[in-house]
Amino acid sequence: ALRRAEEPRVISVLSAGVHSPFVGYKEDFELKSQYSIKNAADAAGFYNDLGLDALAHREGASGPVVFAHSAPGFVNTRWGTEMPWYIRGLVRLIQPLGRSAGDCAEFTLAPVFRSKKELLDGMRKDDSSGTTQDASVVVLDQNAKPAALTSLHSADAREFVWEQTEEVLERVGVTLGV
Repeated sequence: ALRRAEEPRVISVLSAGVHSPFVGYKEDFELKSQYSIKNAADAAGFYNDLGLDALAHREGASGPVVFAHSAPGFVNTRWGTEMPWYIRGLVRLIQPLGRSAGDCAEFTLAPVFRSKKELLDGMRKDDSSGTTQDASVVVLDQNAKPAALTSLHSADAREFVWEQTEEVLERVGVTLGV
């Protein structure tokens, strides 16, 4: 059904262009020995970029589907209601500084309204470190502008993360048909 759409898009919203790479991904893919909140956050964003890139490569450059990872930025929502009162109080103090959920949605859904060529051309520009990105995934910051992939984003990392993800999913009875 997705491929039959006129301009199909897959959009993931997490931490595009914000997270660091999880440098221990080859040694401890599942964070069994290196777990920390920072490593978990970095792994989630890094694996998300690489997973979407793997799907894009499997789709092929001529395929119709665009895979995008977007960062929402700081959004004024009810986030933090489950936290202890002293943290919740701090969150509530800075909450008005966040963008509205409506503004966030407008930027986050920007890939839906741009052509595949425009999105991918934007990603092929040199990033701030001076390296050209060759990924097929579109990574957008909180203002729907192209964001830089992490320094460890490579074809080798993409395939490693894809294979490890397949192994983890197969252990729980899920087989990817891609």
